[in-house]
Amino acid sequence: MQTSFNVGLSAQLALEKRLSTVANNLSNANITGFRTTKVKFSEVISSIKNNIDQKVSFVSQGNEYLARQSGSVKSTGEKLDFALEGDAWFALESPGGIILTRDGRFKLTDEGMLVSASGKYPVLDMEGIPIQISQKDEEFEVGGEGKIVQKGKVIATMGLYSCDISEGFVRRENSGISPNISPTPITDFSEVSVKRGFLEDSNANSMYEMGQMIHLTQKFNSITTLIDEGERSMIEAIKILAS
Repeated sequence: MQTSFNVGLSAQLALEKRLSTVANNLSNANITGFRTTKVKFSEVISSIKNNIDQKVSFVSQGNEYLARQSGSVKSTGEKLDFALEGDAWFALESPGGIILTRDGRFKLTDEGMLVSASGKYPVLDMEGIPIQISQKDEEFEVGGEGKIVQKGKVIATMGLYSCDISEGFVRRENSGISPNISPTPITDFSEVSVKRGFLEDSNANSMYEMGQMIHLTQKFNSITTLIDEGERSMIEAIKILAS
């Protein structure tokens, strides 16, 4: 009886984590460049105490990973809006380390530094150096490889980075993440490019995530009912044995 209770509890913990990720996905469905979080669960086999030949399957608490599909790209016409095509990230400098983001809503400071939408984080170039645009009031062009050209001269190259997010990450504000391993500058642009005057929407599908929320809540409640029934049966059995 105790074993069945523990199995049910492990399933509840797994569902609780999945519900948390779905709720987070829903709350960020309108955030520029947001990538949804998924959870991968695995089976954990354990021997029953005092009987190593009898095995019981538990549900792991799961490992989080980012969905790889991109959100839809929309035209804004704004000169400091950028979208990425392909598997790449922009990089921002923060006191806590590099932040990777698909949110290309940038702006220029009075000093000509290219920064994030919040104005707090400088945008990094291919060498991890904050991008400085001289004579910020002058027009400049941005090519598909991120090269920033002003008066016919390349003054900086917007950093596009790749990273193995499967090694783990921490969510940062809006759509940003801090990966557990260092990102690598992209040098092959055959499948990656920058689009100026565009932004990428969140890849969260509100209808799908809401359906998942309802489905997971029903499963959680069903398991709760089974655990409660099992507990009542155990109490009744104890009463019978004690009488």
